Amino acid sequence: MELADAEAREEMLTELLERRVRIIAPQRGRKKRMVDLAGENARQALEARRGEDERQSETAEELRRRLRLRSAPRSIECVDISTFQGSSTVASVVAFDDGAPATARYRRFRIRTVEGTDDFPDLLVVDGGRGQLGVALAVLADLGLDSPEVVGLAKSRARRDAHSVAMERSEERVFLPGRVNPVVLPRSSGALFLLQRVRDEAHRFAITYHRNLRQKAARESPLDAVVGIGPERKKLLLRHFGSMAGLRRASIEEIAALSGIGQGLARTIAEAIVED
Repeated sequence: MELADAEAREEMLTELLERRVRIIAPQRGRKKRMVDLAGENARQALEARRGEDERQSETAEELRRRLRLRSAPRSIECVDISTFQGSSTVASVVAFDDGAPATARYRRFRIRTVEGTDDFPDLLVVDGGRGQLGVALAVLADLGLDSPEVVGLAKSRARRDAHSVAMERSEERVFLPGRVNPVVLPRSSGALFLLQRVRDEAHRFAITYHRNLRQKAARESPLDAVVGIGPERKKLLLRHFGSMAGLRRASIEEIAALSGIGQGLARTIAEAIVED
């Protein structure tokens, strides 16, 4: 179709692309076929999007029905806790809207005191079974929050068949508040697939954050906290004594003998690097 402001659009596009741009409305020939093809691609993309919207609506409705939720959840968040040998415990929260990751609402935390709240999802998924779900419910109750519905998604467990050497995996189980037995969703269930996607994304996000913290901790040194020791002096000390262990074995006099250190700073260094 002809555009009434085609000339203005041509000028704008020419300036942006730094080359001459013309806007045409072909009525026949090869360029008309190209326009028709673009239109058909757009039509198919719109139908695919509508189909995906319908599938997401069906999945949300299946979740509502199978998990006995008040409404079909469009906004789902999942919490995952990650720790390494009992240290550097972190938490991740990922969000999905209409079955797709909403990365702008992803959050990650060091486990410390948390104040304040944010808006709530329709459904909060806890990575874990009945115990983890109970803790989440208790915390929400302590905070006076009863807005989000909460479920626990427990990973499948390996089990051995007594009559076979093969290992089998149990079904994933969904624990609901106030219900002793978990809900087991069919493996072909779109609702289960969505919960697994949300849970696995939360786990991935937590593990990535935890790995970054461990790498940062591995790079840190007691020397970083010593006033007067910058990157160059740190390199000088480690290069001269070979390692932190070598530096700890050195006397104050040996440390002070290095250029630019002196007795006072050497004593501060020696006190800062003493191992507990």
